[in-house]
Amino acid sequence: METQNNTITLEVAFQRRTFHLDAVDPAATTLGSVKEMLAEWSGVPIAGQKLMYKGKLLANDAADLAASGITASAKLLLSGSSAADVKRIQDKRTAAPYKPVSLYAKKPASAAPASQYTFHAIEVLPLPQADRARAVLERLRDDTGVRAIMDANRWAVGKLIELSPTEHTILGYNRNKGQVIALRLRTDDFAGFRHFDGVCKVLLHELAHMVHSDHDEQFHALNRKLNKDLVELDWTRRGNRLDTNLSGRSVFGDMDEDDDLVDAGGYQGGTFVLGGGGAREPQQLTPREMAARAALARLTAEEEQEMTDGCGSKHASE
Repeated sequence: METQNNTITLEVAFQRRTFHLDAVDPAATTLGSVKEMLAEWSGVPIAGQKLMYKGKLLANDAADLAASGITASAKLLLSGSSAADVKRIQDKRTAAPYKPVSLYAKKPASAAPASQYTFHAIEVLPLPQADRARAVLERLRDDTGVRAIMDANRWAVGKLIELSPTEHTILGYNRNKGQVIALRLRTDDFAGFRHFDGVCKVLLHELAHMVHSDHDEQFHALNRKLNKDLVELDWTRRGNRLDTNLSGRSVFGDMDEDDDLVDAGGYQGGTFVLGGGGAREPQQLTPREMAARAALARLTAEEEQEMTDGCGSKHASE
C-alpha cells in the first residue's frame, strides 16, 4: 500500500519469509541502501544478493528506486546465500581427484535427437560434484518420457538450472512460463543428491506451470496427467530404479548411496526389472509389476501439497 508523503512500502520475499520496508521514498532511496537493510535482515551479503522485480534483475545499486522503475508499492524477490551458507560450502570444497587420461579415444556417446521442444541450456552451481549435478539435469532433459511430453505439448524452455540448496523450503520454480526452470538437486547439507524420481516429479510440476500459473484444479489435473504420460510414453526404457512405495516417499528425500545416475539394469524387485529387457505388454505384467507401474504414475495428495508448498514459481514470475 502507499503511505503519506509519496512514500511506498516494499515487500521482499526470501526463503519463504517476507520482509517489509515501510515509508520508503522511491526518489530518495537507492537500491544499494535497500540491499544494506536486506543484508542485516537476511544475512546475505550485498555482493551476493540478487534482487528481482517483475522478472528483471535490479543491478544498478547507485540508482534510486524510481529510476529502477519502482514508483509504487511493490513485491521484490531476493535470492542469495548467507555468509554461514557460503562458509559451509567452502568447507566442503575438495580438490578434484586425479583421473588418468586414456591413450585410446573413446567413441562419443550418441546424443539425443535434436528438437526445438527441449531445454535449450543447462546451468549448475559451482559446488563439489558439479559434473554429477549436470548429469542429473541432462538425464532429465534427455529422458524419453520427458522429451515426448515436451514434443506433444510443444514446450520449449530457455534454461534448466540447479536451484541453490540454501533455498531450504523451495523445490523449484518456473519463471515466466518457460524462460527458466530451476530444480533443487542437493540435500540440505550439500553432501548428497535427492532421489531422481522426486526431482523428476518436481520438474513435471513446474512444466504444468507452462499452462497454468495458479495452483488451481486445472493445474493439478494437468500435473497428474503429465505424471501418467511420463509412464505411458516411456515405461520399458526408463533407467531409474523404482519402488512400489515410490509415491509415498517425500520428494524432499535423499538419494541412496547406490542410486547411480545412469542405471545399468533398472529397479529389480523379485522378477520385476525395468530398463533391462524388452517391452512387455500390460496384460503380461504380474500384480507386483502393475503395482509398481501404478506407483510411478500416481501422484498422492501429500506429494501434490508438498510440491505446491515448495514451488517458487509465483514469486519468480512477479
